[in-house]
Amino acid sequence: MHLTVCRRLKLFADLIGRRPMSHTPTAPVAAPLGDFPWGQVQQVEYQAANSGPIVQACHAMLYARTEARFVRELPCRAWVMMQMRFDGKLGFPGGIVSDLAVPDASLEDGLNRELQEEIRLDVARFGFTRQHYVISHFCPRVNLILNLYAQEVTEAEFREIERQALTADEYGHECLGVLRIPLYTMHDGLNGFPAFLQNQFAGTSVLQVMVGLVTQDIVTEEEAHAYMNVLPRHHGYRKLFGDALVSYRQRRLPAEPPLS
Repeated sequence: MHLTVCRRLKLFADLIGRRPMSHTPTAPVAAPLGDFPWGQVQQVEYQAANSGPIVQACHAMLYARTEARFVRELPCRAWVMMQMRFDGKLGFPGGIVSDLAVPDASLEDGLNRELQEEIRLDVARFGFTRQHYVISHFCPRVNLILNLYAQEVTEAEFREIERQALTADEYGHECLGVLRIPLYTMHDGLNGFPAFLQNQFAGTSVLQVMVGLVTQDIVTEEEAHAYMNVLPRHHGYRKLFGDALVSYRQRRLPAEPPLS
């Protein structure tokens, strides 16, 4: 199990052009602005697994709508699961699929395998299928396509999934902990979700958060644009966000009847 995981982690490190960390501690260095090549990220449509030399990664947004309130006054709206990853960044559960170490039959098969390993998801009940697909983005520099899926569960099911995550094979290895997104803004206008968005996110994860929240009708598009004011403007999140929503909505338009 861990040999396979190590191969995938090495593949990920090679993709982003960095060597895995040594065991020798070094002084912390601030992440450069170009830590992820956002200027190259492109909107793409759903890709078949093993499509040429392009590496695929799939990630899952599990969420439950809730009437719960923080300190009895701030609506939580929904519980959305993310995780602290092995590299110290935040992201959705999932990872590389269809690589040479573990050949997956489809993107969804690979995603479900990753979720079993990382959060011990009961895929017989909560397995992801093509109908849960949301959006894809491609980064040419690292030759990587990042696919996002989303699935709604009940509050009771969400709590169950959280508890199960603590017993997963990769808990403490690939996944260092699960967390809920604080989907409220505190009275100072800074803490809560705006502060959360200023964390370090892996790859396109912060874009996936915003697209996921809007496409799943948890926040409005207007609210999302307001929240994105805290994100670095040079990264071009807004255009990618808008393109993703257009693509998602077009795919959900009812098919036109054939001409008679």
